[in-house]
Amino acid sequence: SECTICFETMNINTDKLTMCLLCGKSVHTKCYKEWKKKVGPYQPDKCLYCQREAQLYRSIEVGGRI
Repeated sequence: SECTICFETMNINTDKLTMCLLCGKSVHTKCYKEWKKKVGPYQPDKCLYCQREAQLYRSIEVGGRI
């Protein structure tokens, strides 16, 4: 699948990903961190897919481990 931020293909075996535990969708961790810097600390943390407040994000290690 594609990262919603950079539109590049994501590979669970080689890329560090950040996943919303509410909807299960992921983005590249580096893209998510850059996006968070741009929107600022006072902007609610919302999932880019489901738009629910996403305090339940988890990083996924290379190889698929949470």
